[in-house]
Amino acid sequence: MKLNLAASYTWQRDDFFNVIFNGSVRYQDEVQFGLHQDENTLGDAYTLLDAGVSLQSHSDSWEAAFFVKNLTDEFYPSFIFGMNAAFVPNGYFHRYSKLAERTYGMELRYRW
Repeated sequence: MKLNLAASYTWQRDDFFNVIFNGSVRYQDEVQFGLHQDENTLGDAYTLLDAGVSLQSHSDSWEAAFFVKNLTDEFYPSFIFGMNAAFVPNGYFHRYSKLAERTYGMELRYRW
């Protein structure tokens, strides 16, 4: 089972910009990566939280956004598979995405 929930709130200010708050929650239930139902290729369930705040001009000509992805620094595999038993007995390969670690940053946009 996979669930996604996202929300955004715009605080309209009277001065030069609006403040936009956004967040999302993603849940992934445990997943079986192997076709043979091997218990060692079962990935655990995880929940990811993302958050951000943006400053946006009233004319929509510029925007500055600050974000954090994977706020709780949840470490999860992209896939797991068993190695060839003739070469690596009881060996398993785990692949992790770069998104499996907390990521934060800033984006600047200007439109003319």
